[in-house]
Amino acid sequence: MPLLRYLTVLLALAGPQLVASVGVRAATAEPGAVSADPTPSEPPSGAASLGAESSLPEAAIQAAPPASIQSAPASPALELGYDVYWSVLRLVTIASRSSVGDGVYNLWSQMETVGFLGTLFPWTYRSEVRGRLAGDELAPERFTSHSELRDKVQEVALRYGPGGPEVEEATPFDGIALGAEYERDEVPPEMRPGTIDPLTEIASASLQIAQGKGCAGVRRVFDGLRRYDVVYEDLGETELEGSSYDAYEGRARKCRSQVKPLAGFWKPKEEQGESLTAITAWMMPPLPGADPVPVRMEVEGARGTLTIHLVKAAPASGF
Repeated sequence: MPLLRYLTVLLALAGPQLVASVGVRAATAEPGAVSADPTPSEPPSGAASLGAESSLPEAAIQAAPPASIQSAPASPALELGYDVYWSVLRLVTIASRSSVGDGVYNLWSQMETVGFLGTLFPWTYRSEVRGRLAGDELAPERFTSHSELRDKVQEVALRYGPGGPEVEEATPFDGIALGAEYERDEVPPEMRPGTIDPLTEIASASLQIAQGKGCAGVRRVFDGLRRYDVVYEDLGETELEGSSYDAYEGRARKCRSQVKPLAGFWKPKEEQGESLTAITAWMMPPLPGADPVPVRMEVEGARGTLTIHLVKAAPASGF
């Protein structure tokens, strides 16, 4: 059970980052662009399913530039699918979809445990954000997430106003979901202004790479239950070797990210929580004309490394 908890908690922490890594290059919003529909949509039909964190020296931290929108043709809707492995065991499937255009953006992601982990630890996580292309920035308007662990449910809904995110709903798993020995603190209101949701966070990182600015920077995130900073280190261009688990090789941008937990995280009552180590991602366009996305990732932890492979990349329809 400790290994199962470790894998699930690790994936839960990384999930929003991994599945939201989609291209978001788009045309600059037209004046008076219509706002995104704040009503959450149902997940796209036929979707597959997704997440962790790390640690870098303070010297690697650089201020990230705003998520600027290039004056370029809007990116087509994109559907990505990932498989997550621990050694040779396939544990989790990931799906994400993105749509950018007409002054708005919509990002959707889902993950779920499969195989033996899915049998012993059935868990799903789904999230979505809709927002505006506000001048030169991605501006989230509404973020929702829904997670199920066995018969337990976690719900989050955030709406963004002038003062930052406003919590419409934040119902976390109770302590029994992970074990009575786990506890979490609350995120105080003063830590929420100036933050963005997890999906917009990774979208802004993808955009920064597409603009030729690399991936280094720090972004402030509040997902409705947890407050953390994501620290990126740009490791430059590298040669990605081929793998039997995916179809990608060649020149790729190598990025390493760390989540610095600040508040709201589950941790054991009597001991220090699992050390959160690095997520390393190799970024390249999955299709001609697409923005760079992670085509392969490694999530390092105390009990081993999870490897994530991009196994599907296609234009999305009906999204």
